[in-house]
This record gives sequence, structure tokens and C-alpha cells, in this order.
Amino acid sequence: MTDLAPFPDVEALLVTALSEFGATGTVTPDDLQSRLPFHRIKRLQGSGNLISNNPRVEIITFTTSRAESWRLAALIEQRLISNIRAVPKVDKAISSGLTEIPYEDQNIRAVLHSYELSTRR
Repeated sequence: MTDLAPFPDVEALLVTALSEFGATGTVTPDDLQSRLPFHRIKRLQGSGNLISNNPRVEIITFTTSRAESWRLAALIEQRLISNIRAVPKVDKAISSGLTEIPYEDQNIRAVLHSYELSTRR
């Protein structure tokens, strides 16, 4: 038996698919203020089998106001849970909801949203 192809890099898929909502990346940039809105995408743990992989993904949406952070996070949430075909190789997304989190710069507001995704090779 030959080795199976690896599962897709879910961070890279989301960075590309969510770029219409603002700058995206896997690391919060040092010049965050000049890149707002910015969405930091981070893959956490997950489970899987031979056919599918179920990574957990955390997204932090940064803007200059709570209202704007919340609005963009909610748009991303709806994109992922209702129009999943917008993200290639992702078949399902389950949201854990949105929550505002503190950020060290008081001029930047952040909303955390996380998802369990189901991806395929």
C-alpha cells in the first residue's frame, strides 16, 4: 500500500478564502494597526481518520472598534457555516461562537471565533 496524500493545510486554505474580509495571516504582524482589519488564523488540535480530518481552527478578527470586529467575525462565521464550498476541501464547519477578547493595544479590538472543520484529502 502506498502512503496517502496529506490532508490540506487548513490555515493556508482559510487565509486565501477569507482574504475578501481584510488582510489575513497566521501570525499577528508587528504593524497590525496599519493592516486593519486583520484576521489571524491558527490551527489547533483535531482528530481524523483515513478519509477525513477534523481540525479545530481559531480566528481572531482585529479592527479599531468592537462593532466592526463583531460584524466581520459574524460575516466570516456565516460564510463558513452556510457557504462552506467557498473553502476548497472543507466539507463542514461548526462554530463555537464569537467572543470579544482583550488586546494589549487599547486602540485595537479583537473578536475570537473558533470552528471545528471537516476536511478531505
